[in-house]
Amino acid sequence: MRKPATFGFGWLAGMSLLGTLGWLLALSADGGGAAADAEAAPGTREDDVQCVPPPTPEPPPLNLPNSGSEPMRDLDGGERLWNFLQQEAFRQRGEGFRADWAFHMLAASKNLGMPLALSARSDQQIKFGAQSYGFQPFAGDVLFNVIPRWTEIQSLRELVGTSIPAAGLGFLVLDAAFTACGGTLHADQAFAQYVVREGLGPSLSEGFTITVDGGQYDVQIFGLDALYSPVGKYSEITRLSQAPSGALREAIWSEVYQRSAKSAYDPASKFQQAALEAGIGVPLTGVYRTNFEGHAVDVQVWTSDTLFAEPDGAVLRQSSLPKPAFSITETVTPDLPEPTDALADRTPLFNMLPVAGQPPIAQFYGYTRYSAGNGRSLYTQTQGRHSGVDFSVPVGTSLYAIDYGLVVWAGNNVSGTSFGAGPKSVIVRYGNIYALYGHTSVELVSPGQIVAPGQEIAKSGYPSAPHLHFELRPVPASTIANQDPRQKPVNPGYALNPIDYFSNDMLSYFTTQLEVLGGRRHFCQGDLNNQERIQFGGPLDNRACQ
Repeated sequence: MRKPATFGFGWLAGMSLLGTLGWLLALSADGGGAAADAEAAPGTREDDVQCVPPPTPEPPPLNLPNSGSEPMRDLDGGERLWNFLQQEAFRQRGEGFRADWAFHMLAASKNLGMPLALSARSDQQIKFGAQSYGFQPFAGDVLFNVIPRWTEIQSLRELVGTSIPAAGLGFLVLDAAFTACGGTLHADQAFAQYVVREGLGPSLSEGFTITVDGGQYDVQIFGLDALYSPVGKYSEITRLSQAPSGALREAIWSEVYQRSAKSAYDPASKFQQAALEAGIGVPLTGVYRTNFEGHAVDVQVWTSDTLFAEPDGAVLRQSSLPKPAFSITETVTPDLPEPTDALADRTPLFNMLPVAGQPPIAQFYGYTRYSAGNGRSLYTQTQGRHSGVDFSVPVGTSLYAIDYGLVVWAGNNVSGTSFGAGPKSVIVRYGNIYALYGHTSVELVSPGQIVAPGQEIAKSGYPSAPHLHFELRPVPASTIANQDPRQKPVNPGYALNPIDYFSNDMLSYFTTQLEVLGGRRHFCQGDLNNQERIQFGGPLDNRACQ
């Protein structure tokens, strides 16, 4: 929750640079001082800002199987859990899962594993003859198409077979896939020839050399396995998944975790043991704890499957869950975000949440029963309504960029300048929308910085009521054309319903959370998608709850 703020820096133009910086620092330190508070609209002072969302209800039981051989007892819940894990897997490369994108749909329906890179943006697309080609590498194959025929998907494995072509479209797609995933295609090298022959996917690293017990070994990580050979004996290739136990295998696993998962290797981890038994590629993450519909869940994403478990529970595989049906006839032309979209006159459509997992939601945007009742005193400057979505997450939770954006505020809030939701926040401009990440404890970005989808930008805070207040506001028409990375946020005077800016694949999460909160009865008026626009400083909404 936030109190509205009014701001504009035009009148600072006559001040010296040092004077301006000094004024801002003082303002940041003491909340703006009496003079600034006197000029600010009611409810914009930092000492006014309060936010105590209602407690979240106890979630229904998760009912996970006790082992991977048992069926999910709740089929609907199993499908929601599959979607949750799919979003987690796709989020690792900065792109949420879209069931209406042909690449994503086909990869899911054919079990091609996880994306190893984003869908190719315009500057990465392949030119061959008179055609342009889009592509996306997955662990089990590289999918590509002639633009704009997005539903006519082709398979790189079907095109090139088991050998590296000398030239032509197949070579170009293979080369582009290696580059996009973090490696380089060396067509004359034994590793590259082996992985194409065996269908092990693009490279996730360049080759590197390790020394173990006095011996030197060349190693390279690929989509479905890592390969190694003694230096100078390049015909003696061994897969890591088939390596004998011993110091060499452990050393290579340690390197794979460090380079691919950015995590420490734990050979005793039950997730590692389950992955070795299942043969599901290489890890894209370490084991991390997140939240699914109010339940703590441990997750580890591997290139061809995702492992998950309740705390102290059995390790299960996403592939064991019921999967939604997909139809390529229902796919749409993907609107692929570009770095230049950060400052474009473009309305974003978010494919992932600003936090990992699917945490409980304490309150939605609009005229809620809490804002009309026990929380009435907190929302007097937002018409007695709640101006964002409150995600219930612990202090220190990672907060993520959800599109290409420009950071326009990060740090202590300043009365009359920032958006509130203090004591600190981050504000990112995503095209023609501002996103407020309210109540941060640590900011990992700075104003003027361009952020990419999936990038960690802050940690959540607010110990007295741990949550993230996520609020959207339009960029005013007077600011849309501003390309200056040093620009400050400009208050448009109203907030937007965040639900309207998330893709359809996220809606099942929001509707499920609404049901936990009582469904339609969470609101006094309207429902999830039809809440009236909240004006800052407008008259209180005194309509009775229906």
